[in-house]
Amino acid sequence: MEALQALPSITRISKNVVRVLGQNPSKFHLQGTNVYLIGQRNPYIIVDTGEGLPEFIPYLEDALQNNGNPFNPEEVDVSDIIITHRHLDHTGGLPTVLAMLRKRQKFSKNNENYEKERANTRQ
Repeated sequence: MEALQALPSITRISKNVVRVLGQNPSKFHLQGTNVYLIGQRNPYIIVDTGEGLPEFIPYLEDALQNNGNPFNPEEVDVSDIIITHRHLDHTGGLPTVLAMLRKRQKFSKNNENYEKERANTRQ
């Protein structure tokens, strides 16, 4: 297999989309599972959560805070998380992503807890 082009861990795809690689490169995931932040400022929507590898969370946290758009400390970081399908490399990071978001919220100016998580699943 030919070597893949190296991609940055965080990439602005458009004014509304930032891609964060899941830090899980492999022959199936190529450079890593794509996780997306959607929106021009917080609260963002996250699409997929990666595999749950600990080295992914600092990149996601950096993308939330330093993606070049104004950050509103009065708002939560993320309003919704969308999981595109049930493969582990898209769902496995959900617990660690939620834990990181709760931790960030606890120390923000808007320190109310996130509403109880809600799930909308289709079989």
